[in-house]
Amino acid sequence: MAGYDLRKWPNEAAMIEELAEDVLRKTMTPSDDFGDLVGIENHIEAIKSVLCLESKEARIMVGIWGQSGIGKSTIGRALYSKLSIQSKVRAKIEHFGVVEQRLKHKKVLILVDDVDSLEFLKTLVGKAEWFGSGSRIIVITQDRQLLKAHEIDLIYEVEFPSEHLALTMLCRSAFGKDSPPADFKELAFEVAKLAGNLPLGLSVLGSSLKGRTKEWWMEMMPRLRNGLNGDIMKTLRVSYDRLHQKDQDMFLYIACLFNGFEVSYVKDLLKDNVGFTMLTEKSLIRITPDGYIEMHNLLEKLGREIDRAKSKSNPGKRQFLTNFEDIQEVLAEKTGTETVLGICFPYSEYFSKRLLLIDEESFKGMRNLQYLKIGQFSDRDLPQWQSLVYLPLKLRFLKWEFCPLKSLPSTFKAEYLVNLIMKYSKLEKLWDGTLPLGSLKQMNLSGSKYLKEIPDLSLAINLEELDLAGCESLPLGSLKKMNLRYSNNLKEIPDLSLAINLEKLDLFGCKSLVTLPSSIQNAIQLRELYCSGVLSLEGMCNLEYLSVDWSSMEGTQGIVYFPHKLKWLWWENCPLKRLPYNFKVEYLVDLTMEDSELEKLWDGTLPLGSLKHMILGGSKYLKEIPDLSLAINLERLDLAGCESLVTLPSSIQNVIELIYLDMSFLEEIIEIVVDDCFWNKNLPGLDYLDCLKSCCMPCDIRPEYLTSLNVSGCKLEKLWEGIQSLGSLERMDLSECENLTEIPDLSKATHLESLILNNCKSLVTLPSTIGNLQSLRRLYMKRCTRLEVLPTDVNLSFLLILDLSGCSSLRTFPLISTSIECLYLENTAIEEVPCCIENFSRLTELLMYCCQRLKNISPNIFRLTNLMVADFTDCRGVIKALSDATVVATMEDHVSCVPLSENIEYTCQRFWDELYDDAYQPKWLYRKYFSFRNCFKLDRDARELILRSCFKPVALPGGEIPKYFTYRAYGDSLNVTLPQSSLSQEFLRFKACVVVEPLSKGKGFYPSLTVNVGFNGKQYEESFSKDADLQFCKTDHLFFCSFKIWSEWTFKDVEFQFCCSNRIKECGVRLLYVSQETEYNQQTTRSKKRMRMTSGTSEEYINLAGDQIVALNLELSLGQGEASSSTSLEWEALCVDDYMITREQDEQIHF
Repeated sequence: MAGYDLRKWPNEAAMIEELAEDVLRKTMTPSDDFGDLVGIENHIEAIKSVLCLESKEARIMVGIWGQSGIGKSTIGRALYSKLSIQSKVRAKIEHFGVVEQRLKHKKVLILVDDVDSLEFLKTLVGKAEWFGSGSRIIVITQDRQLLKAHEIDLIYEVEFPSEHLALTMLCRSAFGKDSPPADFKELAFEVAKLAGNLPLGLSVLGSSLKGRTKEWWMEMMPRLRNGLNGDIMKTLRVSYDRLHQKDQDMFLYIACLFNGFEVSYVKDLLKDNVGFTMLTEKSLIRITPDGYIEMHNLLEKLGREIDRAKSKSNPGKRQFLTNFEDIQEVLAEKTGTETVLGICFPYSEYFSKRLLLIDEESFKGMRNLQYLKIGQFSDRDLPQWQSLVYLPLKLRFLKWEFCPLKSLPSTFKAEYLVNLIMKYSKLEKLWDGTLPLGSLKQMNLSGSKYLKEIPDLSLAINLEELDLAGCESLPLGSLKKMNLRYSNNLKEIPDLSLAINLEKLDLFGCKSLVTLPSSIQNAIQLRELYCSGVLSLEGMCNLEYLSVDWSSMEGTQGIVYFPHKLKWLWWENCPLKRLPYNFKVEYLVDLTMEDSELEKLWDGTLPLGSLKHMILGGSKYLKEIPDLSLAINLERLDLAGCESLVTLPSSIQNVIELIYLDMSFLEEIIEIVVDDCFWNKNLPGLDYLDCLKSCCMPCDIRPEYLTSLNVSGCKLEKLWEGIQSLGSLERMDLSECENLTEIPDLSKATHLESLILNNCKSLVTLPSTIGNLQSLRRLYMKRCTRLEVLPTDVNLSFLLILDLSGCSSLRTFPLISTSIECLYLENTAIEEVPCCIENFSRLTELLMYCCQRLKNISPNIFRLTNLMVADFTDCRGVIKALSDATVVATMEDHVSCVPLSENIEYTCQRFWDELYDDAYQPKWLYRKYFSFRNCFKLDRDARELILRSCFKPVALPGGEIPKYFTYRAYGDSLNVTLPQSSLSQEFLRFKACVVVEPLSKGKGFYPSLTVNVGFNGKQYEESFSKDADLQFCKTDHLFFCSFKIWSEWTFKDVEFQFCCSNRIKECGVRLLYVSQETEYNQQTTRSKKRMRMTSGTSEEYINLAGDQIVALNLELSLGQGEASSSTSLEWEALCVDDYMITREQDEQIHF
């Protein structure tokens, strides 16, 4: 303080405060010394992309999430250092409750590290709207649920580095360079593997081995293989300690027993779904895409060390035994206690020659044992004892390969047993009697060649898998059922010579099974056979049910016999021309032979008294049906599509129990020889085509029993007079009835679900009584050209599909239901899509192409979050729309983290990604686009709204790529140099635009528009407009799309090649954002950090609850941006360990 004049300050305290602040400004400038960190730049560039720094208006909250020790904080500090290097002003914080008031409407950067309290996060950064435009809030945490609870949807997941980068990290710590010395290479590889590529482990182990000789490294390897470094354990242990007690138990179960198991498998064992979710969200486990549990090997060691520490000297008092020596000691010395829950024989010992000694009373003290896995690679050194006196009653999982027992203990009760796996055992039987096996799902005894009997499984109601392959001593004489359904690769089944009691054989869907063994004829008790092909039915004298789902003519030529007791014959695509002459039908109840090649069934009159169903639909060669005089109990007759059938026999009048008759698509039929009284039947289903030549229905018909009525193509002018009781009617098809001027009063058809009126060209309107059809789901009125209006005072609450396409006289938008999902209005005279379209919340598809009178489309159409397809092609009128303010407000309701005024394109894409994840959407949703092809009179506002708001593939007239596309080129290809792809990124998302010329005359066309992406010698193809219909474009058109590139490989230079039938004049690409959206949850714990707030030239520490320290920083100026989108932003920034605040004004802020 020498040389300072005290008189310049009002008092000594003021002087000391200013001097302290000056020292802090000079010494606590944020560090920029992160350049030596391996892979850090990739992470920084990826997060900057997610932050969308080029937008000056958006307020964005982003989470950085990952396992403890993976480098989240280091990445956050480096990012903060990059962004805050030009900060100049500081601030003091005394109370966090006033952050909102003090920083309201100010541009800030806030970085909050090591967050594990939602309340603390809400207090500090409650909402993005607290702060000014351009603000960015970054939250670092290990708890994904905390981010979800705070509605932070943009999450950057920090994943593990590649093996190459992990080795580089280790070498930097151990050798001070990027690669190991030649004689250390193998050791370095193993150490990196033992660290599990975790940056914390690589740094700690590398530092501990730095400067050591190769001999020292070799001496340390056994300790590293079997134990956990103390510093690493201390850090990882924090995450475990923060768990709820039940979640800690789940953690130990997985670490000691179930790492690598299928998650559904473990859920069945532990009956706990919540624990999996909690551990996943806290990055302690990961569920792989194919459903398996993954826990990092260091976390696995942590869990086992925690359990071992509970009783270091007496392993029999631990919960889990996973070490061979510990298992051997407990079983040989019988020291197991009720504390033991699981014993897992280490996999490495499967190939060991060490003998596992087990006493017959080894398990007697372990009454709570639930999980037992014992395995041997070979049985040559197994002990020769053959019995146990006790197995724990609570056992849920028992896996004991090469088990030397002849049977399980007589005292064993399998009430809780879920999985029983005893392959290659010496078992002769499992147990006597019937045990309560309600929990059992899997029984695998394959290879147990001494097994002579299987237990009574009558109570195993949940059994899913039974494997008895290789059980050579098991007799088949008692086998009654064999189910091999859908075994697609099965080419043969075993000899069934001894299966004399087999009653049911299910081979349905076994497409590779060419023939059935001849030994099947010995199965004299066989009653049910389900198969995909059959050569002969000889010997199956008791067969009652036969189902054949496929067969060829070559495989059936030898069939000359059908069992006489057959009750049910289902044979689709039967290649026979007729059934065998000796076919017996007296027991036949159901004859289903759809799409067959039958020309006739049989000759003469057969005793069909038992027959109830005769289904012959699609048998296009069938010329006649047999005499049905004796089919007095026939209820259903289906002849639909039997196009060679020209007449029905008069004997059909004797079918007095008929309740369903389908004669649709019988265009050649010329005669129905029946009396009028035939129609006076209780026919719930009357379904025929062009059979009635009169102008109305038969006078004696009683429609009150109808469930389905199809009179399509008939000459009817009306169906019947007055109101009929139609309470059973579910489907009515009056299509192609060109003379029909009115439909009957349907006020009593309260169960009608489908009404088809296509091509009823004389129909002018629908009666108002249609409002009573509250069960109606589908209404088809295509090409009803005289239809002018629909009722407006009704709301059909269950209507899903409305098709009015081609109703050229219809002028008003149909408002008969707000529940519609698919609305087809193409080629109508409708003039406006009204504002009330927003009430159609379920609408997924709207087709209005060639609506020449369309003048106005309400922008409320963009409120429809379920809308996948909207097609306005060839709507040549002047189409107007409002500004995009409505859309912005709508989308902001759904995407709270990003306001849309400057970033609507990014947010719309993000929002629709969340609603419709490509990996899970149904196939029919793949057809999604907005089309304004040949809409040449779109006004300026409508055009701008479409360009900025559409989030699906979109087409509209235009001849120039919009300027906001960063990369543009003439022609159909361009090369792009991108920021280096981070190993942590799952995919990159691009938006593309092409200018397409009209199709040249005489040139063929391909309907799709595709983009081929090339990088690192690999090709990726995306068809982004399968319904482009390029041949219909009258002038130059713009086609937009967005697509993902999965970042499985590191790449920088990318070539985009666009392909279609038309000539492409220009193309453009824009990188929208980089997303990490997989649920690849890998976590470790965090050490307690103190939180500080840093300013550009000074730093002030403030004590918070929980020893957190905060520092404020008040100004940030970004330098040049990335690639071709350079920007410079000045921010206020707040970093919380580092909480940082930066603002533009050069002034102090006091809280």
